Amino acid sequence: MQTGPYLPLFDFEVEHTFFPEGHCANALKFVLTPKSAALLQRSGFLARASDAGVAVLADSVRFEALSMIARDTEEPFHLTWLAYAAEPLFGNYTEGLVYPPEGLPVFDSDSAVADGTTGRWRLQREAHVSAADARPLDDETVVQALSGQRVPPLFIVTLRLGVMSTGTPGAGATGAGAPDAGSQPQPKRYVLRFAARAAVWKYWLIGDWRDSEPQVVDPDGQADFLQAQDATLPDGRQALTIRSAAPIAIFRRSPYRFQLRGRAGLGERLLVKRLPVAGTAQLAREPRALGGSLVSEIYVHR
Repeated sequence: MQTGPYLPLFDFEVEHTFFPEGHCANALKFVLTPKSAALLQRSGFLARASDAGVAVLADSVRFEALSMIARDTEEPFHLTWLAYAAEPLFGNYTEGLVYPPEGLPVFDSDSAVADGTTGRWRLQREAHVSAADARPLDDETVVQALSGQRVPPLFIVTLRLGVMSTGTPGAGATGAGAPDAGSQPQPKRYVLRFAARAAVWKYWLIGDWRDSEPQVVDPDGQADFLQAQDATLPDGRQALTIRSAAPIAIFRRSPYRFQLRGRAGLGERLLVKRLPVAGTAQLAREPRALGGSLVSEIYVHR
């Protein structure tokens, strides 16, 4: 798709199940390595960021230079971005990230696979980013990308220019000096997908709840919760805790509408019509002796 006097060379979108709209590029900051930034400037190409991701475009009237760059086999054109968190809690709600000293996720267009019917090429190995995408810090790709960097990124993305194709040129693609009258870039479109993190939801019931024999219920039947357990707050007060039976994904706009129900004589009554949902700031890892689960603690007062 032509953008003004520019035509697309390649682009990548970043998707995340945590966000209602799916795209998460605004939660990240993409910075070209110094070497890539210099190469981009010399080439005359343009890198443009959006809420979906990053696109690299070329001036539609400079096809002679573009053709020479595309056919350079000795030093193939590629750009490397370092991705940093624009939202401080990005790592809290994102599954599959690996951090130093264990390594860093690295995504390279050379390893991309066709993404079904979407027309895009998937950069991560599995359905979503996982530990399988990480490389050790002494990997040559990581070493070169991090050269001179004081703060390590969340991940690294390297994309390479595709081959030239022959066909109907875009507007402004022909003219004196063009290598082929019908040659034009064959744009390659990539996608990088992240999944929302899941955690055990642990409700702390503070106050006079005990006689109600409370239980957390999901009217939609998507999640189950264990029976209430006695617990002690740091200040010594007694409370009850109710944990989810399995980890539950955490979303920016949670679809869950869990309820707190309790005993009323021989029947049941609704104590809380809609319980608060897990947030991204209250995540903690339990001690290994307690199972080592990632837990989100949610407090309900009475």
